[in-house]
Amino acid sequence: MPNPNPDVSLVTVFTTDEMGLLPLAKLALEQEQIEYFVREAPKSPMSAGGKSFRGDTQMMPIEIQVASDQAARARELLVDLEASGGSAMMSGSDPAALPASPPDAALTVSLFDRESGALVGRISDEQLDWLSDQLEEESDVDTDYYIDKPTIDMLRDAGGDATVLEILRSALGGREGVEIRWSRNP
Repeated sequence: MPNPNPDVSLVTVFTTDEMGLLPLAKLALEQEQIEYFVREAPKSPMSAGGKSFRGDTQMMPIEIQVASDQAARARELLVDLEASGGSAMMSGSDPAALPASPPDAALTVSLFDRESGALVGRISDEQLDWLSDQLEEESDVDTDYYIDKPTIDMLRDAGGDATVLEILRSALGGREGVEIRWSRNP
C-alpha cells in the first residue's frame, strides 16, 4: 500500500504480531476495496494472536490503519479474525471469492522468520514441494530459504500460489531480505 495521503485521518483497526494473520486481514480489506496502511506498532500486550498477546513482548506488533471514514467497516471485517487468532472466516467475506486455500488440516508446514523465530504462516506439503522446486537448497536436509523482493517476483512469474506469495511478502515486510525456515507440524 502506498504512503497515506497526509490529509486523511488514519485509524488503527487491527494489531497483531502473528505475521500469519496479516495476509488474511489484507485480503479481507482488499475484497471490500478498503485502502489500508501497514506499519510497525508500539509494543502492546493486547495484540491479536502471537507473542505479545501471550505475554512475550519480544516481537514488534504490526498495525493496519485505514481512513477514519472506513474504520467501522474495516473493524467489522476483521473482528472475527482478531477474536479467533485467525482460525475463523472473516465476517463479511464471500467464501467463493477467496483464493482456493488448503483446509486448515492440510496446512502441515509452518514457516518461521529464522532470525526472530516468529511464525509467518502455514502452508501445505504441496505448496512446500512447489516452493522447494523453485528455490535453491544447499542440501537434502536444508530447511531454510533466503527471500527477497526479486525472489518473490520470480516465484510470482513462475505461477506461485497467491497465499504463499502473500505470506512471503508479509514476512519480508520492509526489509531487503529475510531467511525463512520451515518445519513440519507434529
